[in-house]
Parts: sequence; C-alpha cells; structure tokens
Amino acid sequence: MGAGESSLVDLPRLTKADAVLSEATRRLRLVIAVRPENELEQKELFVSGKVRQPKFRYSRPAPIDMSEVESIELPNCYWGELLATTRRRLLRLHSLLGMDGELNVRDFSREVYGAPSEQLQSAARRLLSKVKFEPGKEVTWEFTRDVLQKSLDEFGLTGWTVKKAPGDFTSARTSEKTIYLTPIGKLYEGTAERLAVHEIGVHAVRSYNGDAQPLSHFSFGWPGYEITEEGLATYAELHTGLISKRAVVNYSARVLAVASLDRGQSFRHCYESLRELGLNTTLAWEAALRAYRGNGFYKDHIYLQGLLEVFQFITGGGDWENLFVGKVGLHHLDRVKADLQLNKLRRPSVVPDFLKRERKKTELWDLVSSLVSA
Repeated sequence: MGAGESSLVDLPRLTKADAVLSEATRRLRLVIAVRPENELEQKELFVSGKVRQPKFRYSRPAPIDMSEVESIELPNCYWGELLATTRRRLLRLHSLLGMDGELNVRDFSREVYGAPSEQLQSAARRLLSKVKFEPGKEVTWEFTRDVLQKSLDEFGLTGWTVKKAPGDFTSARTSEKTIYLTPIGKLYEGTAERLAVHEIGVHAVRSYNGDAQPLSHFSFGWPGYEITEEGLATYAELHTGLISKRAVVNYSARVLAVASLDRGQSFRHCYESLRELGLNTTLAWEAALRAYRGNGFYKDHIYLQGLLEVFQFITGGGDWENLFVGKVGLHHLDRVKADLQLNKLRRPSVVPDFLKRERKKTELWDLVSSLVSA
C-alpha cells in the first residue's frame, strides 16, 4: 500500500469486523481472567509460612458464541491485518479459558508479550541497586479518589468515574470508562498525582481520543500497543517528576519476576529472590503475584521496557502527540501519520499539557537516561 493510499478505504467492512471483534474483546479480558479470587487469603498463608506455594482460584467467564468472530470477513489492508491478529488471539483465548482444569495462560501470554531480554533484566537490577523505597506520609483512599476524579473532570472526560477495585490492582478500564483504585494496602503522599498522570493523562485520554476514530480498536487497543501504552504512562510520570521511588522499584521488580517465571522458577523462589534484593514483603508479593497469576502472566515487564523505548523516542525528537490519536504503538505510527494526512483519522482533541512543559530535572531522569544510552 502506497504512502498516499489510505488503509481505511474499505471502511464499511472494516467497521463491521471491528465491531464484532471489539464486542468479543469486551467479554474476553485476559487481565480479568487471571485475577485471583482468593489473593488475600493466599497472601496471609504464604507470608506466614503456612504454605510453600500459593494456590490461586479463578472464576471463568461465561462461554460466548464465537461463530461470528470466526466467520467475519476481514479486508486486506493494514488495519484489517491487525484485526486478523486480534481474531487469532481471541479464538485462542476463548479456547484457553474454556478448558477444564487449572487455568494456565503462560504460553499464550508469552506469545503476546514476549519475555524480558537480558539487557532489560540488567537495567532492572541496576535500578534496584540505585533506588530504595522509603515510605512517606500516608493518605486516604478517599483523598486519592477525589484527586483522580478532579483530574478526569479537568481533562473533560465525561462519563468517566473512579471506583473501588475488586482486588490489589489499580487500573483504567476503558470499556467501562472507569478508574479502579485498589482499597488494599497503603497509599502515600504523591500517589494520587502520579496516578492522575499515568491512569488518566495517558490511559484514559488515549481511550477518549480513540473513541472519536472510525474504528473501536483505537479505543480498546491494537495488537502490540501495550508496550507503548504502559511505557508512555510511565514516561509521563518521569517527565513530570511525579514518579516515585516505590514505582521505580515496582516496575523493576516486575521485570525480574517475569524473568524468574520464564526460567521455570517457583513463586517462592521469585519472592525470596526479590526479598534478598531489598524489597519488603508487600512489594515482593505484588511483583511475584503479577507474574505468576494465571500460572504465568508475562505482561508486566513491559512497563520498564516501554519506558525505555518511549524515552528514546521522545527525547530523540519523535512526534509524541500522534500517540494520542488512540491506543496505538510506536510501530503503528507510520500508518497513523499517513492516515492523518489523508484526513482518515482525527487528530487528538485532548493532549496532556504536562508533556508540553519542560521536563522536571531529577536524579531518576538521569538514571533512566543512562540506561537508554548504555
């Protein structure tokens, strides 16, 4: 397809396929499927030494009819080929979640997210050797919620709200226009402002702008977007100087936890290795849990991987505003730029001002810069 030819030329067929696959995506959420129902119970047993390995329990989504997903016609174009990738993954995930026996998403998630490279693991170890988490002043869940809701209102993201998360993870659920804020654990001064940049300034804003595009996947996310998604959100924390030492420790520990999983080591081995690196009980548990949920979930090394990739892109002069057309990855930008020039995509109506301002000069910025240039 030439540079002057739109990849959205067969829009009726693209729109129909996009709608079918978006609905299936809403109902088959891997990150929800791997959320343990008994996390708190298993954490208590594990940390107290009553069990060597946690045994998590998961609920399975109700079966759905995938016949239309299987039969929908996909145009032969750039976005159509990406929808074909989405379809393959949805069909496999549906089969996986419908299997009898213990949930195991290890192989599937490794194919989707890859495994952390030795270079990334080295970067994570260096960060952990340089950065130590020190608890600050605690704040309430209600205070944090109010800051996040105010940020949603200031961005003009109508219909979005903040609710209590059902577990130990804070996340932006774009399909529900909801920021889920965990009520578990402690919240510290600065957390609310950092989450406002990460969850709202990037995740929610990219979804909001994606809603204005001709295809729903600009709001839900195209294949491979997650590395850029989490990398951009983490970069936003760093650029504004709001990134906390706790967050840096978390992102680094997640890399080593996924690496431990990839080497076939046990949950207990992973946890104790992180404790030996100086992580407290809570942080070591969180990192191990995120990697070992679903008997192997490879996603969480992408926060640090994405940060390094986005850092290099933006500091190298990349046009970061095009990343806010919706949930696209760095590898989609050439096609995005071409379709913007052809007026087939809309330029983002909301772009965070904080990325337009001069970045905050911090030791953490210099440390990340040294990792990128290494």
